[in-house]
Amino acid sequence: MRVFQFLAVICAAAFSPAWGHPGHEEGMETSSGAAVNLPPPQVSITTEGEYRVIRANGVPNHAIGQFPGPGCPNAASGQNYNFRMPLHPKTNASFTQLKQQAIGVAVNGVPFDPGTAEYWKNDRTSGWHIEALGGRKSLGLDQNNAHVQPNGAYHYHGIPTGLISTLGGGDGPKLIGYAADGFPIYGQSAQNRSSYRLKKGNRPGGTAGPGGVYDGTYEADYEFVPGSGDLDEANGRTGKTAEYPQGTYYYVATAEFPFYPRKLKGTPDSSFRRGPPGGGPGGGLNPGSQAGSQGKREGRGDPIQRYDKSGDGKISMEEAPPMMKANFSRHDANGDGFIDTEEAKSLPSRGSLTGNMGERPEASDKAPSDGGPMEKSAERKPWIENHLAELDTDGDGNVSLEEMTAEVAKVFQGYDGDRDGMIAQKEAEEGRVRSAMGGFLREHFSELDADHDGLISLEELRQAAVRMWEKYSQNKGGQTSPLPARP
Repeated sequence: MRVFQFLAVICAAAFSPAWGHPGHEEGMETSSGAAVNLPPPQVSITTEGEYRVIRANGVPNHAIGQFPGPGCPNAASGQNYNFRMPLHPKTNASFTQLKQQAIGVAVNGVPFDPGTAEYWKNDRTSGWHIEALGGRKSLGLDQNNAHVQPNGAYHYHGIPTGLISTLGGGDGPKLIGYAADGFPIYGQSAQNRSSYRLKKGNRPGGTAGPGGVYDGTYEADYEFVPGSGDLDEANGRTGKTAEYPQGTYYYVATAEFPFYPRKLKGTPDSSFRRGPPGGGPGGGLNPGSQAGSQGKREGRGDPIQRYDKSGDGKISMEEAPPMMKANFSRHDANGDGFIDTEEAKSLPSRGSLTGNMGERPEASDKAPSDGGPMEKSAERKPWIENHLAELDTDGDGNVSLEEMTAEVAKVFQGYDGDRDGMIAQKEAEEGRVRSAMGGFLREHFSELDADHDGLISLEELRQAAVRMWEKYSQNKGGQTSPLPARP
């Protein structure tokens, strides 16, 4: 413990001297010599209970490339990160597959986020996920194997060369950060080699894939070959390091795929979940919440305070009391499976007609309605109208069939975790994507499973959405059920 706290102090001391002057802003020199309007880097690494907490503004302590620039049209800006990870992480019997999120954070407060949002033909359902490194498509990475997201978040896709150059020490592997499960991440040394290799032959072509030789352009171009390197499926291994003389499991940032782990040996902390669009690579904890749920929240009647058992600043379906569950999708406005601080404002206050459940029963004797796609009451607005702002992507005041099916593709990609073209019940419960149909899928799984095989295909979800859209269009908003009976 003392070693880690000492390390955090040393790392902070080794970074920019501007940190000692909060509020003093100055331009950061990029590799091209041009100044960008970034605040000075700020990061703190503290121990709070059983957690290590890293708070940062995401500004690196080294020169960066020119942004906007070729392949990356986004300008870098300061962020508000609040990450935590267990001080004493434990390995699991199986690896935890990550779904496009920051896998960890560097000691300078910049996230490690190896995945991209790029796909073959821009089709998220294709399964052909484009890599930021090693392939033919340039995504504008700078000399630190990093670039910038649309919200201004600078993040590493590969070995952070600029960061490593700032770290002192001997010739041994350098501690560059921590993974979301709490295990350390080291820069590659001569003793560590990835066990992933390019597949032999050619990719499927036509409608099944992009064709061509497996050259590293896509994540699916690689396969894990046990024994071909020194690292496991998560790009990790067990061994002794300067910071862990008794030995520990640790990850390695490699110059070869997967560059950073795409799956973890332990359980990732919820603070690394990807937030809403524009919320940063890993989202961090919700603004205003305290890592480890150690801070005060607004009043004892605050529903987040009362029901957020995990301390991530949100209420999940599992944490919600019974009546709130029955009305969950009504308050989960973005369909991500959680009620956050802003969405919780729609919950009735304690002491109203809610009893003690944080939810108001219907004024009539009808059963509470979830306000979602399976709305039973004709007195309420149809689900499409309730989500018009999100579904109407071209802003013409209407929802076209194309917009409806585009929403289907988005939610399917977000919930098909293993990319096998089907959504299982567990994936429906665990998937997280900002989509109006997120709650729709989770809460009405059995009704969407038309062939009753326990799985939902893209076609089953699409047909249900088309029927809902057709019914809405025919009745001009007056449908009584968004999912008419199947023929």
